Amino acid sequence: MADRSGEHFGNYRLVRLLGQGGFAEVYLGQHLRLNLQSAIKVLHAHLTGQEAEHFQQEAQTIAKLMYPAIVRILDYDVQEGVPFLVMDYAPGGSLRQRYPKSSIVPLPEVLSSVKQVAAALHYAHERKFIHRDVKPENMLVGCHEEILLSDFGLADMLEKIATRLDEVQKAKVTSVSAPPSPTATHTSSGVTQISEITSDTQAAAAQLQQKVQNETYDDYICYDEADEAEVFKIGEQLKTNGILPWFDNMDVKPGTPTRQQQEQQIEKIPSAAIFVGKHAVAKWQALQMYSFLEQFVERGRPVIPVLLADTPQKPKLPVFLANFDLVDFRRQVPEPMGRLIWGITGKRPSS
Repeated sequence: MADRSGEHFGNYRLVRLLGQGGFAEVYLGQHLRLNLQSAIKVLHAHLTGQEAEHFQQEAQTIAKLMYPAIVRILDYDVQEGVPFLVMDYAPGGSLRQRYPKSSIVPLPEVLSSVKQVAAALHYAHERKFIHRDVKPENMLVGCHEEILLSDFGLADMLEKIATRLDEVQKAKVTSVSAPPSPTATHTSSGVTQISEITSDTQAAAAQLQQKVQNETYDDYICYDEADEAEVFKIGEQLKTNGILPWFDNMDVKPGTPTRQQQEQQIEKIPSAAIFVGKHAVAKWQALQMYSFLEQFVERGRPVIPVLLADTPQKPKLPVFLANFDLVDFRRQVPEPMGRLIWGITGKRPSS
């Protein structure tokens, strides 16, 4: 495709080409009157009539995603048959540009990126959006080094547009689009809606693999074995949000002293969650909790009491937990998973 630098799209002048792929080119754009910079994504398509209307409906729906870790769509239109999107400009480029394949990425940056992307996916999934193309090329670096997930819904949008274009153009589009999720349904506007979200979760899990390999955990989980099944379910939800828990009854390596491993993890893990179920807190568990609780408090790390859904209305909690604000899974409001994530990460969930 010819370089469109210098051309006008809507109220923007294309300053220079930032990047290109099989289905679009991205330019640095400058607003003609406000003198503000944005990223202009010009799609490799020519739309007419209903095709252009369909594109605008899709873009309007995707533009409703408003989250700090998601690139916003600021405007959109079809100019002389060419569809384009106006988006936030991320001056840091993509993670793929910053770290080419085979690069060794510093672990703190891996953890930070995974948490931000997972939070963005969680926000989108709650609103029935699926990304379908999560990869480093679509993870942009903002002006404050924050990670911004881009191209939400574009894979699905382009797949639909491709069915209305000639076979050559269709091949260009589908070559960069992920295959449809087998559990996906569609809304009347055509945006992918899902009953079981798997694609994005798998992508986040792949990025969490490095955490597991390096044994870098985010939260020390303490619980009674009788509550194991329920606690594990919550642990899996934490993982989908980019949080790797360490279970004191499961993650102890066989053949090594349990106490020694627990103490080693207490030294490294930045937070702790104490789960209480219908069996309340056994005496031995209370002694164990008090022992490591002192170490977390001394280091200024959060300790989060968590009441499971089957906890009695008036559970007998140890006195030393009385001063800690708890997370209550017996209640729907305030939303318990969001509060637990807040306690672990220190980042309050958006309302």
